[in-house]
Parts: sequence; C-alpha cells; structure tokens
Amino acid sequence: MGRVFSWGEIERKEVPQIKDFGRMCEEIRHELLRTGGVLGAVIFGSAMSERFMERSDIDCLVVYEEDRGTHVREALRTIRKFSHVLHVPVEFVPVDDVSARIGLHTIGPSFAWHLEQAVKTHLVIKADPFRFIRLLDSANSQSVRVEDALGYLQRKILRFEQGIVEFPVMAESEYLHFLQKILESPIHIARKVLWLLVPNLPSDSKACVIRYYRDFAPSRLREIFQTLLGMDASYSYEVLAQLRKPQKERYQTMLETIVKRAFWALEFARANAIFVLKKFS
Repeated sequence: MGRVFSWGEIERKEVPQIKDFGRMCEEIRHELLRTGGVLGAVIFGSAMSERFMERSDIDCLVVYEEDRGTHVREALRTIRKFSHVLHVPVEFVPVDDVSARIGLHTIGPSFAWHLEQAVKTHLVIKADPFRFIRLLDSANSQSVRVEDALGYLQRKILRFEQGIVEFPVMAESEYLHFLQKILESPIHIARKVLWLLVPNLPSDSKACVIRYYRDFAPSRLREIFQTLLGMDASYSYEVLAQLRKPQKERYQTMLETIVKRAFWALEFARANAIFVLKKFS
C-alpha cells in the first residue's frame, strides 16, 4: 500500500510498473489454481480496487491442506521469485487447514472483515477460504471488536515509540519498512476505528476511509490525519520525480523529513486509542 524505496532501488529503477501488478495477480491465480493442496485463497489489499500505484503491493490469504504443505510452500516460493523479477511486492498469509478449523490462526475480527470485502469483489481463487476457517462465535460482539481495535492501536503505539528511538541504529531494510509503516498509518488506523464506529461501512477502500473518517472523527484527529496523508502524498510525488530525474541528495532529504515527522504517526495512534476508550468505555 505504501512502499518506501531505497536510493539503490530508485537509481536502478527497481520500481514496479503499474501494468505488472495485474500481471502478478494473474500469475498468482494461475499458480494457485494448478497447485494441488490449495483449498482456497483470496487476493486482498490494493487489488480490491485495482487502483495500483508504484508503491502498491499484493496480499494473498491461502488456506491449504496441512499434509501437502511442502508442495504448497514451493508454489508460493515460485510466485515470490517471479514477483522479485517484476519488483512487485507480494505477501502471503498461509494457513493450514488444521489450524484454520480449530481457530489456531491470527485472523481477528477486523482482519476477517477486511478479507470478506475482498471475497465480495470476486478475488477468490478456487474457493472462498472462509469455508475452511473457524472464527470465534463472539467475534462480532462489541466488547470483542473494541478489544481487537484497542489491541491493534496499542501495538502501533509501542512500535512507533520503539522505532522513533531506534532510527539511528536501524539496518536499511528495517528503516525503510518503518518509514512505510509511518506513511501507511493514517489509512490503517482510521480504517480500524471506522470498523468500530460505522457498522455498515460500504467499503474499506482508501477513498472510503478518507471520506468517512473526516465525517466521524473529532477535529484534532482530522487535522493529524490530513498531515499524515499529506506526507504520504508528498513521498509518492517524490518517487515519480526521482524516476524521471534521480537526485540522491533530494531523495535522502525526503526520507529524513519523514523521520522528523514520525511523531505524528505515534500521536495519531495514541489519540485514536484515547478516542476509542472514551467512546466505548
């Protein structure tokens, strides 16, 4: 959704072309359809709206037969090798059928809702994976939903607190990943809060999240939300500018600017957690 590139990737132009995202989705579909042991899968994330950009990625939940796990994992590795050639990030969420049936998975209520939106947009491969996944009967109770959202926000607060302190000693891959999490934070956090506030949210797309969050959030949260969205938009613009005319110093300045403003992501997570506690306590 919001990938951040290293200078080397920019310089070597190892940035995905928009057309290759559709090509990658087709490759995932083709490979999983022909792989024995795959019970059902669904592509989610940016693919749901088909509004790919250079910083997008592709996510895919795969439920597979536990006793054919080695075969399925080999197929997933094959897909990842192809995605590496195209420079298109692909992330799988593999779940074996035994773990799926007994609830030994990490699909919480809000994530399940997000995946269900993808199922509705016909991004299913072979079969709806929810046919094989056991979710808690109480998953839709308000107390469980609030606990799910607050747990997510608490983890974000801790991660941002730690990351801001660790910036000077981070390895490059960790540094870029953390910058990505900062730029993704407004949409991801707002989506989680809207899941609580608006039971009948028509979609969890970026456009829908932006529209509804502005309607439901207090003014202070809207201000921080807009600041973070502006940071994300500025970085996207810079990536396109760098692909036309690479300028290392200017690009590094852009990354350093995100670092200096990282506290806004922390503040956004904390303020939303307080808002949820007050709203549902």
